[in-house]
Amino acid sequence: MKTYGWVLACLLFVPMSAFATGSCRPKDDRPLIIGHTYKLDWFTTYRMKNSARLLGYKIKFQDMRNATSSEAGLQQVDGVIFPGGADINPDYYAKDSLPPEVLATVEQFRRYYKPSSEGTARDPFEYDVYKNYFSSPQFATLPVLAICRGMQMMAVAKGIPLLQDVKAELGIKNRYNRFDRFRVTDTSGIMGALFPSGNALGFKYHHQNPRLEYLASYPDRHPDVKVTATSWSGRIVEAMELTDRPLLGLQFHPEKSFPSVKHRVFKWLLTEACERTHHGDSK
Repeated sequence: MKTYGWVLACLLFVPMSAFATGSCRPKDDRPLIIGHTYKLDWFTTYRMKNSARLLGYKIKFQDMRNATSSEAGLQQVDGVIFPGGADINPDYYAKDSLPPEVLATVEQFRRYYKPSSEGTARDPFEYDVYKNYFSSPQFATLPVLAICRGMQMMAVAKGIPLLQDVKAELGIKNRYNRFDRFRVTDTSGIMGALFPSGNALGFKYHHQNPRLEYLASYPDRHPDVKVTATSWSGRIVEAMELTDRPLLGLQFHPEKSFPSVKHRVFKWLLTEACERTHHGDSK
């Protein structure tokens, strides 16, 4: 079998023996409502439904753009996915509140930003969703999975600037259609629990990334943000979490990664959604 055929088989085949049912058992037959801030691709919907089936959960996807407001959208769901997608406009993070040398670097590499109609539509909406999520106590237990652009927007909404082109700024080839090995750097968080071996492979498609050098230089600016996994000898952020909310931001795409990686991530989101809805706070 050719290499690409083997990879496709690995991506689509999920051995039943690899997974157990979810630790949270729903109290009724109501499906878990998984909100999304932009349309989900086939990989995400198919593979999350498969994970839900293996866990014994019913799920329903809900487009949060149809809600009357971002706050209302958050109130109507049991969990949220911010999917991957287009570049984020640097206007959202090229702020005067940044240290002057950081702002100067952001402006220096602004030309690598790739404008798009998708980004123009998503930027203000997703930025607003995050601001509501961060600021309201009612969402303190609402689980969020932020993938690729989703993690980048999480960083931007927290005031963290981005690398605008990995190749131009780090000298590493942009990560288009590649697998990278990520390493867990903080075992106390979600990533440590999901990947006790400390590393795994993730499928990558990006050229932007949260600016890790900025976070390392100014840790007091964002005490509630933790980088919990990296790749390329600690140069690329692969996972970010918050200390006060169940948010898992991933630079890699779990929906296109190998089954063991995909299922661990989706199991986390679905189990957290079930715990919140059926055993904890309700919407």
